[in-house]
Amino acid sequence: MVDNSTLSPGGALAVGVADYYDPRPEVPEGTWEYDGAGDWKNPGNWNKKQQTQWTNWDAGLESLRREAKKPELAIFVTDGDPTAFNLDQAGDPHGGAGSDHIGFNT
Repeated sequence: MVDNSTLSPGGALAVGVADYYDPRPEVPEGTWEYDGAGDWKNPGNWNKKQQTQWTNWDAGLESLRREAKKPELAIFVTDGDPTAFNLDQAGDPHGGAGSDHIGFNT
């Protein structure tokens, strides 16, 4: 149940969220930040970063697609707009077909 008691300090959800990122996960190799300076497909408009906070719907849905046994139901929860995506398509800067690189600040 989501209510004031579960969200307040010491509540079940508050404790669960606090434990989720303690310690923070490592940043995947191949993480790139778009600098907003023109064409996002230009590799020169990206900087290698160690950013750890983004929302990547692309990676979440891709991991579900790769499951050997597909679930009958998936519940997808996010904190907002996607702020990152996988650089795994042909022509993507610093990535390309089959890449596991991530781009954020897009």
